[in-house]
Formats: sequence, structure tokens, C-alpha cells
Amino acid sequence: MKKRSISGCRVKILMCFLLSFMYFFSYSQSLLGASVTYIDGQYEGEGEGFNGIIKVSLSIKDDYIESIKILSQNETPKYWDKAKVLTDEIIKNQTVEVDAISGATISCNGIKKAVLDALKKAVKENEDKTLVFAGGEGTKNNPYLIKTENQLINFAGSCNENNDYSGQYIKLDNDINITKNDWSPIGGEEYKFNGTFDGDGHYIKGLKKGSYSKSVTITNFGFFRSLDENAVVKNLNLSDIYFNVDGNSMVSVGGITAYTEKSYKEGDVSGALIDNCSVTGTIKLSSNTGNNFVGGITGMQVKGAVINSYTDVDLYTIVNDGKMRAEVGGIVGSLGMGTIANCYSLGNVTALHDGNDGIAVAGNITAIADGPVINCYACGNVKVRGNISYGGIIAGISDEDGKVYSCRYNKNAKINGSAKNTLGVCHRIEVPDEKNIFLEGGIVEDVTAFSGKNYKEIVSRLNALFSEFPIDISCYISDDYTLKKWKLDEDENVVLSDEKADFLYVLAKPVYVPIDMKDGNWTGRDKNKKSIVSITVKNGEVVKKSIVGEKCGENFEEAFYKARQKANIGDSSDYKKADMTKFDKGKGTKASPYLLHTKEQLSYIAKALNEDESFKDIYFKLTDSITLTGSWLPIGWSIQNEAGEVVASYPFEGHFNGDNYTISMVNIDGSDTRAVSNAGLFGIVKGSDISNIHVKNINIKLQDNIKSHNIGGLVAYATDALVKNCSTEGKMCALSPKSTINIGGLIGYGYKSNVNNCYSDIEIEGDSPLGMVNLGGLYGMEDMLHTVNVSSFGSIYVTASNPRTGGISGQSQNGSHENVVALVDLLDRGFSGAIYGLSINNKNKNVFYKESNLPAIAYPKGEVDGALKKSLNEILKKDFIEFLNEEKDKSDKKELRDWIIDGDKIHPFITFNTQSKTDVKPKPEPTVKKLKKGDTFSYKGATYLITKTDKTVQFKKLNKNNYKSVDIPSSIRIKGTTYKVEEIGAKALKNMTVIKKLTIGENIKIIGDEAFRNCKNLENITIKTTKLTLKCLGKNIFKDLSKDNYKKLIIVVPKNKIKTYKKMFLKKGLNSLAKIKMIKKEGK
Repeated sequence: MKKRSISGCRVKILMCFLLSFMYFFSYSQSLLGASVTYIDGQYEGEGEGFNGIIKVSLSIKDDYIESIKILSQNETPKYWDKAKVLTDEIIKNQTVEVDAISGATISCNGIKKAVLDALKKAVKENEDKTLVFAGGEGTKNNPYLIKTENQLINFAGSCNENNDYSGQYIKLDNDINITKNDWSPIGGEEYKFNGTFDGDGHYIKGLKKGSYSKSVTITNFGFFRSLDENAVVKNLNLSDIYFNVDGNSMVSVGGITAYTEKSYKEGDVSGALIDNCSVTGTIKLSSNTGNNFVGGITGMQVKGAVINSYTDVDLYTIVNDGKMRAEVGGIVGSLGMGTIANCYSLGNVTALHDGNDGIAVAGNITAIADGPVINCYACGNVKVRGNISYGGIIAGISDEDGKVYSCRYNKNAKINGSAKNTLGVCHRIEVPDEKNIFLEGGIVEDVTAFSGKNYKEIVSRLNALFSEFPIDISCYISDDYTLKKWKLDEDENVVLSDEKADFLYVLAKPVYVPIDMKDGNWTGRDKNKKSIVSITVKNGEVVKKSIVGEKCGENFEEAFYKARQKANIGDSSDYKKADMTKFDKGKGTKASPYLLHTKEQLSYIAKALNEDESFKDIYFKLTDSITLTGSWLPIGWSIQNEAGEVVASYPFEGHFNGDNYTISMVNIDGSDTRAVSNAGLFGIVKGSDISNIHVKNINIKLQDNIKSHNIGGLVAYATDALVKNCSTEGKMCALSPKSTINIGGLIGYGYKSNVNNCYSDIEIEGDSPLGMVNLGGLYGMEDMLHTVNVSSFGSIYVTASNPRTGGISGQSQNGSHENVVALVDLLDRGFSGAIYGLSINNKNKNVFYKESNLPAIAYPKGEVDGALKKSLNEILKKDFIEFLNEEKDKSDKKELRDWIIDGDKIHPFITFNTQSKTDVKPKPEPTVKKLKKGDTFSYKGATYLITKTDKTVQFKKLNKNNYKSVDIPSSIRIKGTTYKVEEIGAKALKNMTVIKKLTIGENIKIIGDEAFRNCKNLENITIKTTKLTLKCLGKNIFKDLSKDNYKKLIIVVPKNKIKTYKKMFLKKGLNSLAKIKMIKKEGK
């Protein structure tokens, strides 16, 4: 089965569609631009506009367009008013090659097509070939001759729908200097050239399109517009060309031709031939969107061959937006199923794509080799930039039909300004055979660098290949043509000679599928389960091999390959059934589960998972708390490859009862590829019951470039699962340039599952500038989850420009939520909602969220039926807890727990088991260091300082300048102890310019020097404490606030302190422009 390439199915399907697309849009070359005679009269024509057919009438007299009338159109009026003036420009310039009107491009193109359609009907066929050629009969022995510039221009215009020169021969009989600024190509999309053009070694100098200061809009461009499948262009030299062009859709540009074309037929790779040609000069192409293909010889080559040719052209293209490709090649921009043989390139190539999803590819022979590139060399520099980019001196990519053989490249050539990591071919789309043993595509063999010292040796090395030529060149060219030998010229440059090469086709040796293997022990098995091969890899080589079952034959080869493949991706799984004697006792049933109490037993569950072992319907029960060490391998894991494909997945399908014990220190740092895609205590669970587990001290931090991350404190990815009576505490973070990131305090990605009686208290951070980010207090992403009696705390920090964040979930759809409380601190960034970032078709009942400036749902923005906003004081009141418990009792769900107040949090009551139930004496957990006076600690984004031994603290500082709303609480609970917050430290919020709203708790007695200095966006301060005195207020509390700041600032204080506090603050530097008001009664 062939792998698909990054550029898609490049030729068999894509090329055909691309060329068809070109065909539709490209006939913009004015017939007036060639020496063609028109018959006087009125002619009608039609062209496709934005809203249908545009119909025009032309009046022609003496080869001159006198008038253009619009007969009918159905364009949008505001665009048509812009477009219709184009007719005046066409008459004025006597050509349709005029710039389209900005904002009405499609309507303008419709007018151009209609005028061209009318002009075709006015063409007077000229049978007198002497007006086009200097002589000849168009036969092989007596070809048509071209001696002058006018004859060449006349020939360009004579290639039309009635004459594509099939079977006819044209020959240059002189060097020609082109004096006119804008060259009109020979033929067009509708008029492909299909004859033989022999330059006879002559030079055509000075072909131009556009100028140094201004580009010209085209669709496809070159000396020829396009070559059909029987065309031959040979012995032609184009010198000092200068093309500066732009396009509005897909564009192909080449020195000899924009592209070559042939219809698809399985196994047939013959087509147009370009032989012994050269091009020097400059080609520039820019476009706003679409695919750009630029080549020194041809922009796009479909089948056929380019042989014995060279270029010294500086090539440049840029695509400004969109999701398409920018491809540049020194010989061919994009090669599809044809071949490039015996060619060299000396110029520099640049491919830039500034679209968010664009691909840029560049190479000095070709950007993408989807056919053989053989016996070539290249010297120039490469510059490439894009969201995805590949640059190589020979080729950017060797694609699924690519075979790059025996090519040489300049070691000192630079890729993006550096010669340190110069590559011949940047990337390969490797396509193995059906047995995964040998490569059929994406081959790169004998591609080596040369330097000044061994430059001359290129001649002998390239000529040596003719004795064992690895492709059958006769498939691409007829017997009339052959390859030429290489030589050194008078200046000792490596060039092509006139001497024909005698070469022998010898089938290329098969190339084994290359596999980079990690050191370790790995096991593979064939799909028929006949052979199991275990290998030991050291320093990337297999040093030991053992076999169970068939020891040779196809099944063995497949198993051996599988083992090496698993060594490549880091898949440590084997094919053994789990050893249940690892556990203390039990039968694995619901009534008699397997018991475990050590970290080794817990980790064995993860390590024992494989293709044949998922612990389906097996029950486990914890009998003691466990503290983990080192990097954790999740229970249920998977591996992604570089393309984002899941290449290994081993879910946990059993059931796990934590019996209210605690699992601590879940550390995942990304060093193990098995723990990256799905990171949590459990990675992937399917059909599992996960209950009565408390996960603490979670520390997950991932930073890489895989396609997707699911991260959950308890479970990374859950499907058809039941999660109940669980809690999580800790920190989780994922940073990636372009990944999809789902992080949830409880579950990263949940699907068709139920969650009851749980809570999470997690600090979450996620960022993916070019990816999708879903972060939630409970779930990152949820689909068809049903949640009852659950609460979330903690904070979510994100720097991505367009994340989805919510107190419950970043994205939620088709689910239900009942008796849920969300108290998560969120930034107002992207789609941030107090409950959901994005919500689709959810049902909510008794969902409560903390009062803030965020909407309940970010998208669609607004409030939610069944959800209410409350202040933290309201939520922490006893009557609210009683309300939740009453509603809980009304629910259809059984075994729902009562709600309790726990410091500044509320959650369903969950038991924490501290008593061991195993005969094996567990190791004592490390004692928690008791905080003392002078100690500092972090809590919810701020640093606190122990000030006294009687459980009081100072709010010392805010850790990050990214909170719009800051609440300095009256008390906090840390490590089982509640501390009163009585002080705000000196400079605690200095320079915190993001803050707009500040709340000061009821126990604050002291505010230190410069506490709020330069908080220049501060608009509201609510002071709940009545304990402030003048002596306890520091200096310069409000310094560096401007008059505009003070005009916006409102300070709300207790009713009985309004006069006292006002005098105090004015004495401490508060400007009288600030407003001081009293706190309103709760509920009003």
C-alpha cells in the first residue's frame, strides 16, 4: 500500500486537474498581439463572469477594434460599475492584456474572455506561409525557417486552434534580438504547440515580460505557453530573459515553456521532449493565492523528458496567502512522472509562501521530483520559507514516484544563507513495496557534494554512469535522441559535449527501506501470527535476534521488519499475556479484583499492554497510596509519527478502583514518545470504570511538534468510560508550534462517557500559535459526556491568539451538565468562557460559575439556560451548599455525594483513605515540610510570605503580568492549614499593567510602599477590609497613575469607612479625580 505524499497524488490525479484549471483561465493572450489578419465586421462573443455569461459585440475595421458593446450581463451592480470601464482600456491599448480592476477581477476576466471569443470569430486564416516564415515547407528535411524578430512574432501568433504544427518542423536560421518589451508566447492553453522546433544552436536574446519596477498579470508564461505530448524543442538558447509577472490563481512560468502536458495513461511516461537547450536571465513570479510553479526550462513537466540542457537563471516566486504551494526548480519547477537527465543549473532559486498553511519547496534541479532525476549537477543557492518548507540543492522533495540517482551538488552552496547543513535532497516521501522491504519511490541514491578540489572529477563520475544507467531512457524519448557526454571546457567548467554517450540500461539495485532504530529490545510479529522476532539494537544496529515460530520466508521477513519498525518509533510492546502473579492477590473479577499497592505493580499494567493484552473487563483495586518516581508511562498509551499518524495504540479496557487512596507525583516530561500523544495517569481508556482515585502533585510538561496532544490529570483520552469519586491536583502544560492541544483538569478528551462526584484543582498552560488549543478546568474537549456533581478550580493560562478556554471545558458538544460549579481563573483571550469556550448542543441544569467579566460561553457568546453567575461569597455560603444537596437528591443518578465547603472551595465529599489494606508494609510517604515564619510559597498565581507563627501571611507579589482581575483573598488554605491574609507587600502589584479590577479581602491591615504603582489600567478597586489605618498605608501606593487613570478609577469601600478612607488615600497621594463609593449590599 503506497503512502500518500505531502504534495498529494502528484501526477496521476493532481496534475490533470491543475492543467484543466489552467486551461480554463489562461486564454488571455490577445490575438491582436500577433500578426493576424481580421475580417471587418461585427462579432459577438461570450465569457463567464461572476454571476453568469457576459455577452459583448465588437466592431472591427482595418484590423482595429472600433467599439465594444455589452449586450447582456448579470453581474453584481457595485462590481460591474468598476469592471465595465475595462472595455475602454481594451480599445485604447488594442489588447486584452490590460490590468483587471481591483475588486472586480472575475467580472473583468469575463469581459476579456468575451472579447477574445469575438476576436476568434474575426480571424482571417492566412494560407500564405511566406508572411510567417522565411522559407521551407515544414518537413523534416525542409523545415520552415525563421530569420527575423517579426517572423518569430508572426509564428507565435500562427499557432492556433486550426494549426498546432503537429508533424511539422520549424528551424531558426539566425540569432534574433527581441526589441519589443512584452513577449507573447507561442500558442496558448487552447493552442498548444505540438511540432518540432529546432533552434539549431542559435540564440534568442532579450525576451521580456514586465519591467524591473512593475510586474504584468499573466496565467501561464514562457517562450512557448505550453507543449503538447508530441512536441520537441531542441538546440535552442534563450539569453538575458527577464520575466516579472504576477497571477491571481494557479500560475506556471518557465523559460522555454510554462508547462508540458500529456493525458494520463497507466505505464506511459513518454511526452514532450526538450533537448540541448539553455536559458540565462531572471524570472520573478508573485501571486496572492494559488499554486506557483517556476522553472528555468519549464514551470511544470508532465511526463516526457528534459535532457542535455542547462540554466543560469535566478528564479524567484512568492505566494502571499492561502494554503497552496510555491515550487521553484532551476531546470523544472515541478516534475511529474517525466525525467530530467544530463542537466545542470548554475543560478539561485527562491520559493516563499507567507500563507498560514502554505508549502514552499525549492531545488536547483527541481522543487519536487516525482519521476527520475539522473546524472545532473547544481551549484546555486536556495532560499525557502513557508509554514512547511523544503529546500535542497538538487531537489526539495523526492516524492512517491521520485528516483534521484547519481547527482552532484556544490558543497559550498547555501540553503537559507548557510552552507553548514547543505543537502542534496531535503525530504523523501518513501514508498515501500507491499512487503515493506524495498523502496519503490522517494529514492535518493549516490547524491553527493563536490568542492573546488574535486570539481573536475564530476566529469568522470557522471560519464561513468553511462555504463550502468539505472533507468530505461527509451521510455521517455525516441531513438532519434540520446544523452551526451560531459567534458571540461576551455575555462575548465563542467559542461555537456557534442559527443553522444554510449550507455547501457542496467536495472537499478533495489534500495532497502531505511529505518533508524533506537537502542533497546524490540519485538515484531507478522499479521498471520506465524513468526515472532525479538531483536536487540545497539548503536542503531541489530546485535541480537531470537525467533519463535517460522525462521524464514515471508512471515519471518514481515515480523523482522515489524521489530525494526517498532525500534524506530519506540514501541516497546511485546505479544505476551500479562503475568497476573505480579499482583498481590485476587481473580480479576468485580467481586475479587487484583490487588496492588506498589508503584512497580501500577506501572506493570501500562508496560504489559500490547496487541493481545488490553485487560478487557479485568478489575484492579488499590490497597495503599503510591508515590511515583521518574517519568510516568500512562496506563494506555499510543505513538504518533512525524506526519501525525497514530502508528501504535494500546488502550486500557479494564476497571480500576483506587479505594480512595492517593497516587502522587505523576511526572511526564515528553522524553518518552509513548507518553506524549496521550498524557495522564491513564493515557487511553476504553469502556473502563475509573473510580475512587485521588491524583496529587501532577507535573506534566510537553514541548514538541507532534500533531496532537490530549492531556488530563486523571485520563488523557476516555471513550465509553465511567469516572466517579475522583480528584486531581497539580500542573499541566503543553507548548507546540502547530499541534492540536486538549488539556483538561480531569480528562483531556472525553467521548461518550459519564463523570460523577469529581473535582479538579489544576494549573493549566497551553500554547500552539498555528494549531488549535482547547483548555478546560475539567475537560479540554468533550463530546457526548454526561457530568453530574462535579466542580473545578485552579487557573488556565494561554498565550495562543485564538484558544478555546472554559471553566468546565474548552470545547463541549452534545453533552449534559448537572450540579456543576466552575471556579477556574481564566484570561480573557480568544474564545474564553466562564463555563465553555465553544458550546454546541449542550444541556445544562444547575451549572454555576464565578462572577467575572467573561461570558458564560465565548462562542456562541452569551449566557446559558440552566447556568447562573454567582459571587464567590455566595458560592461559599451554607445555604448554597444545601441547595446543591437538595438538587443532587432529585437527580436520576445514584450514589451522588453531598457537597461540602473546603476553605475557599466547594466540592462533592470524597473520602481520602490513609489506612493500608495489604499485608505488605508500604514505604512511609515522605513527611511534608511544615511552613515557618519567613517561608514563601506559590498559590493560584501569586507568592505569599509567612509573617507570623499564628497562621498569617503577606500577599507578596503577583507572579505574572497577565491577569485582568486580581482577588487578594481574606484567607487561603495550604498543606492542610488555613492562613489569614493580613498584608499586601511592598511593590506587590507594581508595573502590573494588565490589571483592571482589584479586590482586597476582609483581613488586610497593611498595604506596603508602591503596592499599586504604575497599575495604569486599573479601573476598579473593591476594599472589603475595615482594618486599614493611616500608619499602615505605605508611601507612593498610587504613584505613576495619570489623570486619565484617575478619571476612570473607582474605589469601593465599606459604608462606614467612606470618609475615613477617602482622607487616608488623599494623604497618601491619591488624586481627587478618583471616585470613592461605598459597597452595595449583597444582591443589589
